[in-house]
Order: sequence, then structure tokens, then C-alpha cells
Amino acid sequence: MQDAIDFLLNLNTPLFWMITIIFILSVIHPIISQPWSLLSVTVASIWFGIPLALLILWSGYLLGMALYYILIKKIDQTYHFEKHEKFIKARNWLRETPSYQHAISLGTPLVPTDFIKMMMPLSEQSFKSYMGVMIGAYVILTSSNVLLYYGIFVEALLGERSWITFIILFLFIITMYIMSHQNRKKKQVNSL
Repeated sequence: MQDAIDFLLNLNTPLFWMITIIFILSVIHPIISQPWSLLSVTVASIWFGIPLALLILWSGYLLGMALYYILIKKIDQTYHFEKHEKFIKARNWLRETPSYQHAISLGTPLVPTDFIKMMMPLSEQSFKSYMGVMIGAYVILTSSNVLLYYGIFVEALLGERSWITFIILFLFIITMYIMSHQNRKKKQVNSL
């Protein structure tokens, strides 16, 4: 790990290209997901430190969110996602749960939420509400990735405190699912 950090710190890359690389990684993440966010947070933190890294990352995230919204709306005009079987569960879940749960599920790192994310632009009432949920999700995601970076990837090499980050993220995920289960039970009881 230290070798990778030393390599990144000693690159003779001009500042403009370093910022461009991080910006492109952060624009890509809302569009294709997967581990790009953790990669961009890690490299940006090493190159710029957390405050400047977050400024660059969030500039890219916001642009990527807007581009994703436009892209899904355009593709939906041709393919009509809501008619396909595999998207129906995601659509129903989005309609039946409050927006804060959407943000939590989308913001939990290392959890695949592709169908939910694809249906988000189609299920929200407006671009503003979509952006609100996505910004909430990315606050959670970025915070979690910073915890992962400083907790697991760094502390695993420097000491035995990495379990603290794991426990925090694990409790967060379990709390989300418990709240979701309780809301479903309440809806079932109320419908009887």
C-alpha cells in the first residue's frame, strides 16, 4: 500500500492533468458506478488532501449526476424501462419507500444498486428531487469511502483499528434494512 502511495505522490504529472484525471473519474462514477468512487477518493486524497479532493470530486459528481439523468431520460424514450420485467421491482420499491431510503441504499458503498439507480430519474417528480436524493446518496458514499480509505486501507497496514470503520458501515447497512422491514410491516398491518 505504501508503495502505491509513494508512486502516486512521486508522479511527475502536471497539476492540470492530475485535476483532470480526478474530475473525469468523478464524472464517470454517477454514470457507471462500481468502484470508481473509491478509486477517485483514494487517488484524490493522496494527491490533493481531503478538502481540495472533495471540491474536485463533488464538481465531477454533480456534473455526472446531471448527465446520467439526461442519459436515462433519453434512453427511456426508446426502450421504455418501466415496461421491462427486471425494472418493475426497482420501480415499485422506489414508489413505495421514502426518498431518504433511496439515498441510503444508493449511497452505501460496494452494494450493487444499478436497477434502482436507473429507475431514479424516471421515478422522481422532478430533476430537483432527483438531485436531492443523489446528493444525499453521494454525501453518504463519499463519507463512507473516506472512512473506508482511512479505516480499512490505511489502518489495516498501520494498526488494528480498521474494524471500527467496518462496524460503523455494517451497522449503517443493517439499520437501513431494519427500517425498511419495519415500514413494510406497518404498511401490511395498515392494509388489513
